[in-house]
Amino acid sequence: MSTLRTLSMTLPDQRGPRALFALMVSQHGVASSAQARELGVSRAVERRLVAEGALVRTRSGVLAAGGAQPTFATCAMAAALRPGVLAVSHGAAARIHRLPGFAAHSAVDVIGARGSHIRGDESVVAHYSRGPIEQHVVRVAGIPVTSVPLTLTLVTSSLTRSDAIAALGEAIGRGASAAAIRSVALQWQEPGRSGPSKVLELLDRIAVRPRSA
Repeated sequence: MSTLRTLSMTLPDQRGPRALFALMVSQHGVASSAQARELGVSRAVERRLVAEGALVRTRSGVLAAGGAQPTFATCAMAAALRPGVLAVSHGAAARIHRLPGFAAHSAVDVIGARGSHIRGDESVVAHYSRGPIEQHVVRVAGIPVTSVPLTLTLVTSSLTRSDAIAALGEAIGRGASAAAIRSVALQWQEPGRSGPSKVLELLDRIAVRPRSA
């Protein structure tokens, strides 16, 4: 049993630290300071837990479980908790959705509305858009990520033609609707965005590609 899960089960208070650690169990070992306050953990208690090593405060202000080995999911969830972030996106979302070609993607891409300010660092890449992001956010293992159709629309312009076809084919083969992908690509078309047009072109190519016998 992990140290974090043990702490969440053994701390006596129904609110305060016990509630915070229980939340962190469901959030890949991280929580925001704002969430800690909502659960009754004061700044003084937070400082004590940090001093004791039970919590680690990251540079972005997100709290992490002390002693826990961070995973990509941990880093993605921590990034999603930053102010201004609507979802994990682009290559990081493609990795979380297990799209081909992104298993080694190490940067955590996040997206926010144009005009917001996301504090980034060497591991977090902030993207901004005027597009309708929030209606295309889903949760995968509790992490808010852009949906498969929007993720494909965002990453396709950076892929080679063969890799993009492979990603689209895999997504459709796993149950993503070609019609839904097409709808999102059409919705996100605007001057200066090459991804949506490339997605539409490749969907047409996949649709007319002859099936092997």
